[in-house]
Amino acid sequence: MKFLLPIVLCLFGIAVGFGSSKAVPLMQAALNDECTLDTTETHPLEVAEIESISSEYLKLSNQFVVPIVRENDVGALAVLSLSLEVKEGQKEAVFEMEPKIRNELLAVLFDHANDGGFDGQFASRNNLDLLQTRLLASVREATDNQVTDVLITDIVRQNISN
Repeated sequence: MKFLLPIVLCLFGIAVGFGSSKAVPLMQAALNDECTLDTTETHPLEVAEIESISSEYLKLSNQFVVPIVRENDVGALAVLSLSLEVKEGQKEAVFEMEPKIRNELLAVLFDHANDGGFDGQFASRNNLDLLQTRLLASVREATDNQVTDVLITDIVRQNISN
């Protein structure tokens, strides 16, 4: 009896895999019938321009720990790891500004926590997009637009029981 559930789950997985392998070609065929690609259209960016747009990544050395205050007590902690996408050749210059960058990022993270951004579904796509936009705006200002994106590589919230 204890082996029945794993066998049923295994058979279910095989059936779903088989069904999806048959459904994908049908969906692709339907999409190909409905969509046609206009290859005569010219695009503003040529291949040489696309190749010249490159970037480097700078992983910030330490995690960011943000207290989440509830009723004048720390009720939880949010811990984030961030990386910065910088213009090619600017990695060292941006790395030298890390203390200033961390200060700006922490200010945004504290504001986000005070606005309730780490409550509820804090990892929803909309919430993370809002946070990422705010982080990027502050870092761009601090680095004279040398940073092109802020990447949230890890995020976790740990509730603290009192």
